[in-house]
Amino acid sequence: SSARCAAGQLLGLLLSPSFCFPALSCVSHPSRARSAMAKVPQMSWQAYVLMTVIGMGYLFPIFAIWGAFDYWTMLFPDTNIEFISTTTYQIGATLTVALLAWKPRLDTHQRILVGFWGQAICLSALFCFRFLPLATSQLYYLLMGLILLVAICTGFLDSGLLMLCSEYDTKMQGKMQLGIGLGSLMSVGFRDTSKLLLRSEPADATSCYL
Repeated sequence: SSARCAAGQLLGLLLSPSFCFPALSCVSHPSRARSAMAKVPQMSWQAYVLMTVIGMGYLFPIFAIWGAFDYWTMLFPDTNIEFISTTTYQIGATLTVALLAWKPRLDTHQRILVGFWGQAICLSALFCFRFLPLATSQLYYLLMGLILLVAICTGFLDSGLLMLCSEYDTKMQGKMQLGIGLGSLMSVGFRDTSKLLLRSEPADATSCYL
């Protein structure tokens, strides 16, 4: 399966650089390079558009969480919420990718589905955050739990989308990166608009933003 191939390439990275980086082996085997390039399917502009859209949603949930830092700071004024949430996200996403690399059991399709569905559920939970009748301390741990879940889902997407892009030409990964940039721009635009329209109600502005 494609997941096992990814694990084999990761092991090859440790044992033989030319196994994981075709450019290194192309120097001594130019015919092998031409053969590999011939197998890469040529993509239409529709495929590039779809990959850009996927990239826009790829990191959108964590952009949404970071964009609402002013609201989280208002809820938890005695906590360095920016540092703790960012650290939780980075550790969760990194460990998820590492585990998926060493224990590949899901194919590319499954990883992408798990990632996007999980992110959608986490964003829905964040939208309902302010309506929950919980104490501040309980809301804090709930927020950290949701950030960790977003990190895990993003880790699934990290491995799945990179595996998907590796099956096509290099422009596909470029379009995904373009989508990531557009997703960040959209997040900032949504947040600024919600704060401008509801500047006196930060809770309402955050709910509208989410």
